[in-house]
Amino acid sequence: MFGFGPSEADLLSGALPQAAAPANAPVVLAAADGNQLTSNVLDLFVTAATLGGGAWTVWGAITFAAGLKDQNGPQTQSGLWQAVGGIVILAAAQLFKALA
Repeated sequence: MFGFGPSEADLLSGALPQAAAPANAPVVLAAADGNQLTSNVLDLFVTAATLGGGAWTVWGAITFAAGLKDQNGPQTQSGLWQAVGGIVILAAAQLFKALA
């Protein structure tokens, strides 16, 4: 093929190392069931939203506490609403998980 004789082709095919897979090696499938893929994407979204909402709630609580310590009304209000927003994000993520 392509002007190579059988002996030259054999030499070229042996020039590259061949990967030997053990008999009990795990098999990785490139294609997945559509429902399984959708479920995995939704689980990833719910996990990301839960982590983000939790971080947002904690940061709001920290801002709220700093506002109380400094007796800064606007900072206290901002921190409280940020914590409430984080709780809403957490609740929405869990509701989405239950519906999906």
